[in-house]
Amino acid sequence: MNRSESEKHARSFSRRNKGNDRRTFLKKAAAATIALAGTELMGLAVFARMDSNRAHDEFYRAHPDWFAIDASGKPYKAGDLFITCVNNA
Repeated sequence: MNRSESEKHARSFSRRNKGNDRRTFLKKAAAATIALAGTELMGLAVFARMDSNRAHDEFYRAHPDWFAIDASGKPYKAGDLFITCVNNA
């Protein structure tokens, strides 16, 4: 990911996630880019996994239809996090 792509993603992320710091996103994107470039030079393959099965209250409030609910309509939680449900349509 080059600098302009990182900035494009950061702007998109900021619009979707109000209150998140764009600079923090760019720093993380730059660090990931450097790390991935280093592994390529060493001949290594990188496998990434995103685990999106739990989320904080702000995401639940923004998209309650993305989360699992019980028979009475209350959302399932694991500690302080809400449990997502990909088949909740």
